[in-house]
Amino acid sequence: MVGGLKRKHLDSEEEEEDEKWDWSPGSLRNCQQALLCISLDKVQCSLGPQAPSLCKHVLIHNTLQ
Repeated sequence: MVGGLKRKHLDSEEEEEDEKWDWSPGSLRNCQQALLCISLDKVQCSLGPQAPSLCKHVLIHNTLQ
């Protein structure tokens, strides 16, 4: 059983090496925005339904910059 798990782990490592990463500024900005949205969603959920919308505040802040 352990050998099978180890083999699956090695297969997933090989797949990761085959992926090509796009390090262009546009791609990095998209990744950054996606991570920000995930983080905002998690914080918003922890604050509860009565809390003001963080996404709205971030959008206003980014627009004013």
